[in-house]
Amino acid sequence: MSENTQQATGTKIQQFREQLIAHANYLMGRGGAPFYMRDIELTRVIVEKFRFERGEFASCSFSFSSFAGANFVGAKLSSTVFAHCNLSGCDFNKADMRAVSIVHSNMSEAKMAGARGAEAFFNFSADGDYSISFKNGASQAYSTDFSNSNFTGADLTGANMPGAKFANANLEGVNLSNANLSGADMSGVNLTGARFEGAVLANVKLDGATFSMDDETRKVLAGNPAFEEFVKGQEKIKDVLRDHEAWVWSKSASGIKANFAKANLKGGDFRYRTLAALNFNAAELRACLFNEAVLAVSDFSNTRASYCNFANADLRGIRFAGASFEFCSFAGADFLPLAVKGHADGVASNFDGAVFTNCDLTDAKLTPALLQKAKFINCTREASKAG
Repeated sequence: MSENTQQATGTKIQQFREQLIAHANYLMGRGGAPFYMRDIELTRVIVEKFRFERGEFASCSFSFSSFAGANFVGAKLSSTVFAHCNLSGCDFNKADMRAVSIVHSNMSEAKMAGARGAEAFFNFSADGDYSISFKNGASQAYSTDFSNSNFTGADLTGANMPGAKFANANLEGVNLSNANLSGADMSGVNLTGARFEGAVLANVKLDGATFSMDDETRKVLAGNPAFEEFVKGQEKIKDVLRDHEAWVWSKSASGIKANFAKANLKGGDFRYRTLAALNFNAAELRACLFNEAVLAVSDFSNTRASYCNFANADLRGIRFAGASFEFCSFAGADFLPLAVKGHADGVASNFDGAVFTNCDLTDAKLTPALLQKAKFINCTREASKAG
């Protein structure tokens, strides 16, 4: 970094610091002034649990930064970008989020009730159909972008975000009750466990999304082509797993062994089943459920998995060589060697070159050898036990 660049960065950080101090004093009635920043770009800043309420960010940019637990109630965030940021637990209630971009970021447990997103303009055709465009005074594209971000457990009750972009985001367990998402792009989104009561979903794009199939979801999304296609896919998976379980229990005398090698699976439900020796080699898995399933000596080599749940699964003798896992839960999973006749030490799990990013391995049964073979990035393992 050049001396001029270092000086410029230092000046920006100093300005940011001065604004934070002034805003803190303002909130405590000690003078100061409300937070206001425009056209500033910062990276690797940590301002957690700070009260930004009623502050204003205009056309700012933050990357690889953490605002975890911060309060943005009633704040104005127009045209501001958060990329690769930690925004978990943040409160955005009644915030003005028009033209905001929050991409590749962690929004888990965030609150966004009443947040205001893009302005929607409906253009009706002679046939009664309509398209939606988003424009500000300068006639520029004007929408809110949450692509590829993690919203696990967030509260979007009543959020007004028509046309928002959620493509490939994780909205597992999110409360979308009474939210206005008309015309939103939710392609490839994980909506497992999401609540839709009273939500406005007209013209929502749901291609490739993952859903729960509970009665409420079926009622709200009945007739939606993307949802109906997802349901058909789940029924096919059930048939395949039924044959595989028969193959396992009969020791290959009957049934058919399943093969998911190089498959692209979204939302597959493998929970509670006896599915030993499955082949997922080089598969793409998103939002699949493996809770409490028996997956001993299965092959997940070179698999790419995101937002999958392996909690309390039997993963003894598993092969994870070269695999990558993002935002997956392995809480309580068993990775210890599988006792097999003829193998004095049992069949050990293989973690060679595996990468776990933002995963939960709390209480997972892991040996020191496995911990040394894999790479763990921002994972929770505090209560993990070695075999």
